[in-house]
Amino acid sequence: MGISCNLYAVCGGVFGLGSIATMAAISITRLSAVINPFSSLKLSGQFTIKCLICSWVYGSMWIMPPLFGWNRFIFEGFGTTCTFDYFSRSLTDRLFILTLVTGGFLIPLSVILISYTFILIKLNGRGRHLMFRNSDEQNLQLQSRQVNVYDFQQANFLTDVRRQSEAGIIYEPNEETQIARHARLTEARARRTALSVCAIFCTAWGPYALMAVLSQFGFDHFINPYSTAMLGLLTKTAACVNPLIYALSSFTFRQQICRFVKYICICRQTPIPLS
Repeated sequence: MGISCNLYAVCGGVFGLGSIATMAAISITRLSAVINPFSSLKLSGQFTIKCLICSWVYGSMWIMPPLFGWNRFIFEGFGTTCTFDYFSRSLTDRLFILTLVTGGFLIPLSVILISYTFILIKLNGRGRHLMFRNSDEQNLQLQSRQVNVYDFQQANFLTDVRRQSEAGIIYEPNEETQIARHARLTEARARRTALSVCAIFCTAWGPYALMAVLSQFGFDHFINPYSTAMLGLLTKTAACVNPLIYALSSFTFRQQICRFVKYICICRQTPIPLS
């Protein structure tokens, strides 16, 4: 194949696999911030650049072997795009495809799934701890109120029962407080982000990786120019959707977007005097 085909395939592989590795690196940094909240203070710009360089080097190395004779780049779809040769069934080509799918897709996917699973478990346990601690404080307040009632107010038995029941309503141990609600909201946001990232990741890259593997085991008759073109386009849309997921999951970012939209609306509604 020509230089242009090789360049297209290398660029597509570098940007695609690099974005996958970057998503895995983001999940690791988020897990580190949840386990040790003070570790986020160490995420300087220099450290972030190093993480990005390592992620892109890791993602790029899986698509380079065809340039050195291990597999090759071929046209796919309607002959307008290029990719690695997943039709050849020689032993070396099968080994390359399995290596590419494992290192470029399965390992980052495992890192993302494991990281966000531990994040959800950690946040869930932290939320329960806050709720239980808050319930203990409310129980202590209830006991203190009861002691004060018996020590300083010599009321009859029916009055004590009535006041205790009222205190039980006010200091219900299972009542959500602001801390518990905040913990639940944080857990819900983390859960939505984790599910969105994993769903987009699997939806965008899973079918293409599955197609490459199935073609090695006699299922290439299901592959046609239409399917390869659609799956290739689907993988490219992931690079557009992933930044939106991470950005929109930030409350500060959404707040700034709302302010920007309101500012634009106000500017459009403000009449401009003609001089």
